[in-house]
Amino acid sequence: MQFMFNTDNNIEATQGTAERIETGIRGTLSRFEEQLTRLVLHVNQETDEHYTASLEARIEGQQPQAVTADGGSVDGVAMEAGEKMERLLRSHFGKLDSRRPEPDSIG
Repeated sequence: MQFMFNTDNNIEATQGTAERIETGIRGTLSRFEEQLTRLVLHVNQETDEHYTASLEARIEGQQPQAVTADGGSVDGVAMEAGEKMERLLRSHFGKLDSRRPEPDSIG
């Protein structure tokens, strides 16, 4: 699974910040790693103390799913977006599983 981390020009994200955020989000979404081809995180600074994030998950063979988050720090909005994505994917894949027919039991 590829991970892309993008920021606007107002944010000076270091390599350490990018690695910390990637590690955190990958950990949160690890149970879905086989189904995801790419995660794309965009973080923007709206004001001095307000950030927004959008996280898009590209699912193999399906439409992408996206969430947004806002808060007071780059790390905070990134982790919140990861947690929201985890809930969304859990629901998404749960609904797909419930649509699959049960295998016939041989008695």
